[in-house]
Amino acid sequence: MKSMRQKFVTKFILITLILTSILLFPGHNNIIDMTNEEGMVKQAGDWNLSPIVIDDTGSGDYTWAQAVLEDWCSGSGTLNNPYIIENVTIDGQKLSTCLTIQNSNVHFKIQNCNFKNSSIGGPNSGIRLINASNGKILGNNNTNSPNGIILDDCTYIIIEDNNFLDLNAYGINVLYSNFIQITENFINLSAYGGINLIHSNYSSVKNNTVQYCSVYGINIGESSHNTITNNIASNHSLGVGINVQDHSFNNSVSQNILMMNYYGASIENVNSKRNVFYKNYFMNNTQHASDNGVQNHWNGTNIGNYWENYTGSDLNLDGVGDITYSFIGGSAGTEDFLPIYGDPFHNGSKIYIDGELNTGYNSWQWISTRAFCSGTGVEGDPYVLANLYIDIDGGWGERCIRITNTHFYFEVISCRLNSSNSVGLFLENCSNGKIYNNILWHHSDGIVLDHCNNLLLSNNKISESNYGIHAYNGSINTICFNILSECGFGVYLDGNTSYNFIHYNNQFLNNNAGVYLFGKAHELYNNTFQNCGIIVGWVREETISYKIDTSNTLNDRPIYYYANKTNLSSTNFVDAGQILLANCNDSIISDLTFSQTGLPIMMVYSDNNEISNISINDEVYGIGIAACDNNTIKNNEIEECGIGIWLLSYCDNNNFNGNKFINNSHAGVKLGMDTNNTFNNNLFKDNQDYGIYLMSWSEGNLIHKNIFVNNTEHAFDETDANFWDNGVLGNFWDDYTGVDLNGDGIGDSPYDVSGSFPNQDRYPLMTIPAPEITINSPIPNQIIGSTAPSYDISITGFYDSIWYTLDGGINYTVSGLTGTINQGAWTALADGLITITFFVNNFAGMEGSAQVMVIKENSEEPPPTPPGIPGYDLYILIGALSVISALIIRKRVKS
Repeated sequence: MKSMRQKFVTKFILITLILTSILLFPGHNNIIDMTNEEGMVKQAGDWNLSPIVIDDTGSGDYTWAQAVLEDWCSGSGTLNNPYIIENVTIDGQKLSTCLTIQNSNVHFKIQNCNFKNSSIGGPNSGIRLINASNGKILGNNNTNSPNGIILDDCTYIIIEDNNFLDLNAYGINVLYSNFIQITENFINLSAYGGINLIHSNYSSVKNNTVQYCSVYGINIGESSHNTITNNIASNHSLGVGINVQDHSFNNSVSQNILMMNYYGASIENVNSKRNVFYKNYFMNNTQHASDNGVQNHWNGTNIGNYWENYTGSDLNLDGVGDITYSFIGGSAGTEDFLPIYGDPFHNGSKIYIDGELNTGYNSWQWISTRAFCSGTGVEGDPYVLANLYIDIDGGWGERCIRITNTHFYFEVISCRLNSSNSVGLFLENCSNGKIYNNILWHHSDGIVLDHCNNLLLSNNKISESNYGIHAYNGSINTICFNILSECGFGVYLDGNTSYNFIHYNNQFLNNNAGVYLFGKAHELYNNTFQNCGIIVGWVREETISYKIDTSNTLNDRPIYYYANKTNLSSTNFVDAGQILLANCNDSIISDLTFSQTGLPIMMVYSDNNEISNISINDEVYGIGIAACDNNTIKNNEIEECGIGIWLLSYCDNNNFNGNKFINNSHAGVKLGMDTNNTFNNNLFKDNQDYGIYLMSWSEGNLIHKNIFVNNTEHAFDETDANFWDNGVLGNFWDDYTGVDLNGDGIGDSPYDVSGSFPNQDRYPLMTIPAPEITINSPIPNQIIGSTAPSYDISITGFYDSIWYTLDGGINYTVSGLTGTINQGAWTALADGLITITFFVNNFAGMEGSAQVMVIKENSEEPPPTPPGIPGYDLYILIGALSVISALIIRKRVKS
């Protein structure tokens, strides 16, 4: 009994100690389970494997649940996270199928794999699916096998972008399977056939290339309601490009290129009915077509096929021959009643379509008979212009593609448009259109929308154009997922546009301006700008109507757009990529750095704001302001821009003080129609065209006490109504050649300012003025203890360096206008009167200074309490509780 009691006491103490450790060291209480791999995607290497059978009934080498445990398989079998086998090479070694998947209805992908050398003969193949669904076979290579892929009793399988080479039977062999998509595959040198559909329905065979097969390019047997479109079947010199046989009904065969085959297309026997061949292109076949079936049709409702040996005419210019094509062989005696007339393929010339025309070369009717256009113009079957390549060297007004007066549904897809000094795609008075996946470069305008509404422009790439997308007089157009690069303007929405949407990750790369906004109520969300930003116009009701949020980024920093705001401050511009203010007042923008953003700061209709201590480098424009009054722009440094600050027009009574404008390619400052602004104590240096440029109607501006050094042209004034001195002091001009005989620091003769009128600085400065410094804190005779004081200074005029001394001692250089006096130096000073002197200089060595005297007075303070041991009191408490608990337990045990 005593032993049991002792064990109980021991356990209690141990538990107490464990709890104590947990309480005292909470940071070590989180245990990471490294064995949980749920959700981790495995990275398969270039695996070389033996043949594999995956069977979810358990009859193969693996079920999917077992396969995913191997390094070459990942996923969970759901729609969003399918099982994936990728980067695998399987060599059948002439023994069996490389990969078999059977009895599977989970989602899976087989991608980027190599399958080769499956066994000779029989149903063996690179990939074989039996009783499988929800699979995708993407981007694989299949070589040297009887079949590339066999599907048997499968549904909802996608076979896309695979390569099949040197096969003994079929490239893709589909048996007793429905709802199969076979898209964009390449099949070459298949001994029997390229694509074979047997007892398979409701499937799509699209955009495949099948060549050099012995018997069939594409074969349909005992299959119905399949769509065979946009394929190329060629060089089956002893066989058929597309063949229909054995009880096949209601299949649609269109827009295929059938060339250099023995038969272009064939319907083998009377048991195949109601199949439709239209808008196919029969060229250089031994026999273009043969029909031994019943009720099959060799034209659709509006169009037939192109036969290179058709000899009829097209007098009404609708693109359809005036007489039938009657050279279809076979027992059915069928004809093409609507044969395509003329060469249907595009020759690279420009295209013009007028939706108001019913016939003729420029009508949709005629264009829709060409190989590059399809559809009927209704919502479910739009006109589609696709895969055009147009390269023209045209003058102003030329267009690669011009579409006007069109309110049919239409699309322009996957075209490549190049021109010199002309427009890529010009749309005028159009609606209900989609423009996507096009590449346009080297245009005056990539895409123009003139009086267009309800258009979608998506996934286009536009580069090296003056305007990427230029829209005017239209609304409710959506621009999304486009890449616009190296343009003057990426997107330019001109006057009278409204409610256009620039959404969903458009990328604006290295344009002079990413987006220029005129018009009303445009919306910009989730766009990426790189080295270019947004410019807004200067119509008040327009500029305050936009919706632009911080989901737009410029150089990975947020774009801030504010309208109708007051008292904005640094918290409203954190890490700004660009700042746009519309009708915002009494706000401060300060202490930011910008480079390669295009236009970092723009204000319109905004008054009584301050922009200070901003560093701007390598921009198109540094700061742009329009219709803004009574703002202060001071102590900013703007270098290597096109124009440092541009007053676009109607800016009055603004003060520009202490700014540096250095090495800007056009002008440090440029004024449009702006009045009564003051420029003083600014530095204009190394600007390549002008230091400052005042355009016509800029009047009453005062420019004095500024420094003009090494500019190509210091100043240019197009009026005679500005002031180049204040009646006492003018500016410093480094090319002034006058003298100062009376030694008052002012030249004895005026300085002539370049321009349209004879303007003069009557009081040019002989030397560069020193910057002026003011100490705001500490204040004179302030009593300060042992802790070094903070300081706050302000500087008038441009400056390069700031430093201070204590009682005339060593120099302490500082980088800002606020900070704290060096604590070590302050501690070393004796109590009493101390002189703090601040100095500032400029690039010319001119120095200004100011000083303040304060009183250092140390007070006796009790020594600080030494820090305790962390958790010390908790140790004592828990230890005491442990001892008390042990005594109580011991007493109870004894009793």
